[in-house]
Amino acid sequence: GISGGIIDINQSGGSAIVIMHSSQFTNNTATASDGGVMSLSASNNCQLNVTAINTTFTQNTAAQQGGVLAFQGSYSIILDLRNNSYINNSAILGGVILVNVKQNGHVQVQSVRNRFDGNQVTANGGVLVVICSTNCTQTLTFDTDEFENNRATGSGSVTYISYGTGSNQLLNFSNSHMYHN
Repeated sequence: GISGGIIDINQSGGSAIVIMHSSQFTNNTATASDGGVMSLSASNNCQLNVTAINTTFTQNTAAQQGGVLAFQGSYSIILDLRNNSYINNSAILGGVILVNVKQNGHVQVQSVRNRFDGNQVTANGGVLVVICSTNCTQTLTFDTDEFENNRATGSGSVTYISYGTGSNQLLNFSNSHMYHN
């Protein structure tokens, strides 16, 4: 697809829930934009809940941002990622995931027992990019994850985080292993 290789969601207000369980996403492409597997744009303070469990994402590509998943707009987002593999995905920004939240947004990423291997970007964030404008809250937790051979031509072979005035951030790596990034 042009945006969102498989799934492209535009949500205004309310909430969106996406669950990916015991699935495989391989060789999907967003040919002109974001989200090799899924692109989600939200406005009017939408609440997004995205869960991926026991799922494999391999060789997905976005022409712009988020080799696997791209989330942009005015919203709060909760990403719950458990027991997944993200292998050889690519984009310009955010080899696996891009989250771009506007003013007063909230981002919560919980990553447990995931494997990130060989993901790459030509700019920043080989695995994850989080961009928050003003007055945002970010809580990013990585527990028992493995990061290996992820690359960024710019900054952050694993993560790249940018936030504006009045924003608060917590980045926590626990029992995770990083090799050759």
